Amino acid sequence: MFQIIPTMKASEVLRTYKHIRMEEETLEEELSKQDVLQLLAELEQRINESGISSDMKEKATTYLSAAKEAIDKEEPNKERAKINLKGVAEELEKASKVAETGTTLFIQVMSILVKVTGWLGGVAVDWLGGVVVDLFLSTL
Repeated sequence: MFQIIPTMKASEVLRTYKHIRMEEETLEEELSKQDVLQLLAELEQRINESGISSDMKEKATTYLSAAKEAIDKEEPNKERAKINLKGVAEELEKASKVAETGTTLFIQVMSILVKVTGWLGGVAVDWLGGVVVDLFLSTL
C-alpha cells in the first residue's frame, strides 16, 4: 500500500536541507545580539509548545538557557554558547528519533539554529545539515 505521510515528511526534510544551504549563503547578514536573543526566545517557545516529552523539553531548555546566558553579556561568550546550542540541537535530534512530533519540531526550528549558529561563527552548520540528511534518509 502506498504511504503518503513518509513521502510528505521526506519532501519537508529535503526543503529544510535546501533552506539550510541557502541560509549558509546569507549568513553574512549581521544579526545583533538582541536579534539572536529574540531568535533563542522563539526557539524556547517552540520547544515548550511542542509535543516532545517533558524530559526532552527540560534537557533542551536547560542547554538553551545556558546558551542565552552566555550570549546576554557585555562580551558574549560565543564558544560557550556554541557548546550549549549544540546540546539543544542534539536533544532535538534525539526527540526526532523517538516521535514524529520531535522530527516536526526539529525541522521547524532548523532555520533558527542555522541563523544563530552563523552569528556564533557557523561551526555547527555542516553538522546540522548532516542531521537533516539523516532525517531524510530515515523517511525513505
